[in-house]
This record gives sequence, C-alpha cells and structure tokens, in this order.
Amino acid sequence: QLGSNRGRGSGRPIVLINGVRTSGFGEVRDLPTEAILRTDILPEEVALKYGYRADQRVVNIVLRPRFRAYTGEFGARGSTDGGREGADLNGGWLRIQRDDRLQIDLKARRDEGLLESERNIVGASGTPNADASFRSLSQTSEQLTANVVLANPLGEGFALTVNASLDDLQRDSLL
Repeated sequence: QLGSNRGRGSGRPIVLINGVRTSGFGEVRDLPTEAILRTDILPEEVALKYGYRADQRVVNIVLRPRFRAYTGEFGARGSTDGGREGADLNGGWLRIQRDDRLQIDLKARRDEGLLESERNIVGASGTPNADASFRSLSQTSEQLTANVVLANPLGEGFALTVNASLDDLQRDSLL
C-alpha cells in the first residue's frame, strides 16, 4: 500500500502524526502501539500539499486523544562457553493530551568483553599465548541513548516540535 502507482520510482513515505509533519523518525520510533488509534494511508496527491513529490505516499498516524504510558524492559544475554555477558535496560514515558505530546525514552546497553584467555585460544606454537589475558576477542561496550519529544500545536496545521536526543557509546578493547 505504500508503493507508488505512478511508475516514477518509489519515494519514501511521508509520515504525519495527527495530520502534522514529523520532525523525523525519532519522533515516531518509540511510540507504543497502544497509543495509536489508527493509521491512514493517503493518496499520493496529498504529498504535494505538504511540499513533497507527487510519487510519495502519505502515512498519517492518528494518536489517541488522551493516553499515558510508562514502559520498561530488561534483557540479559550470556554465552554458553566462557565470558561475554550483556544486559539491556529500556524505559519510557509518554503523555498525550489532544495534540500536546511529551515523550521520554531511555535505553542502556552493556556488553562485557571477551578475552583470548576465556576461550583458550592457542598461538602458532600450539600453546596459549602468554598475553592472552590482555588480548580482546570482543570489546567491552557501554551505550546510553536518550530521546525526548515535546510537541505542541501552534495553529491550523502548524506545530512546535522539539526532538532532542543523546547518544553515548564507549568501547574498550585490549591488544
């Protein structure tokens, strides 16, 4: 349903929220499905109204008029043979009051490193390397991502949207 009927290529669909252009994918990405009332796929001609090419489809996501949600998720990973554990922690808060929307999403991820000594890697001589405790097979990484969306209507077809995000990634490996 999102493909073009005009044969001029298939441009990416334009995404609207309650009939207003979005500031980007970050504004839609973390919306819980429970907050969506319906999704309308509009004709290609509607794209011209929003300043896009006529061969692009318009997807209008209609949100519930009042909605509040707190979400959380935790996940853990581990290997079956020596080292390499990890964990994910995700949390979010969303408040919708008619066209006013405030959304905060936080994601944290940690993956332990994996050393040659934890997998008994042997060198060319057939014995473990003396520095195997100081050589990484896989790096240690920590990642924190935060995304905040504040959307308020200004008038007919206009809205003020602030979409702020922070990404922090740290990786350590030994050689």
